[in-house]
Amino acid sequence: MAGSNSSGKTTSTNNIPPELSGLTSKTAARVGALQDQPGFNPADYIGSHPTQVPGLTGNQQSAIGAAPGVGNQTAGENAAFGNLQYANNYAGQSSMPYAGQSGRASGADLANDPSIAAAYNAYKSQAEPGIQNQYGLMGLGKSTSAGDAMARGAAGYLYPATQEALQREQSANEARIGRQTNASENQIGRETSTALNTAGQYAGLGSQDTQRRLAALNALLTTGQTERGVQSEDAAAQQQDFLRQQALAEQGTYGILGQLPSNLGQTVKSSGASK
Repeated sequence: MAGSNSSGKTTSTNNIPPELSGLTSKTAARVGALQDQPGFNPADYIGSHPTQVPGLTGNQQSAIGAAPGVGNQTAGENAAFGNLQYANNYAGQSSMPYAGQSGRASGADLANDPSIAAAYNAYKSQAEPGIQNQYGLMGLGKSTSAGDAMARGAAGYLYPATQEALQREQSANEARIGRQTNASENQIGRETSTALNTAGQYAGLGSQDTQRRLAALNALLTTGQTERGVQSEDAAAQQQDFLRQQALAEQGTYGILGQLPSNLGQTVKSSGASK
């Protein structure tokens, strides 16, 4: 009985076609040279590389330092407060020291009052001689009755004159007190009004000073935000460039391997015998 057996092997070899050999060699050489360049080592990008966040700028720090003082009382406001206190104190001063004075006549100058002297002279010339004559005829010229009569006669002339003198003195006192009271009230009004007007002017200056402080603070903040924005954009650009370089390093190192075909120019050979 005849039999047969066979044994053999088949091998496959990948070969680059001649027409691509030069291009492949040139590309491989360039990729190899590129991989030797600084920054093309993927290991350089393994470590942490977060985006850098810029800190506060000098202007922002200055604004933070100045912020607590913006609401402080200004020199103008302090002066306004002082004038308001002065106005309040001055307005509280009453004219009562004058208004409380009594206009009542004291009679201190009655002895020097011309009208009383005139009334006394009139009594002496007109009434007293008649009284003396009357009581003399009755033989009572030196009696107490004659003295009482002359006293009543003098009183009849002097009392009205004295009353009028006291009334004039009282009227003069009341007029003087009225003038003093009015003058005091006018002075209080003027001083109070002046103090209030001055306080208003100082308050206006204080408000302007506060507005200037706020404007300066806003300028610092705005400038600081601009500066920090520029720094943030620069940090973002640097991070983007880092990511770009990382991608290039990975592509230049590993990407080329995935682009090579697995069966370029494949050659198959078989060998063996058959019986």
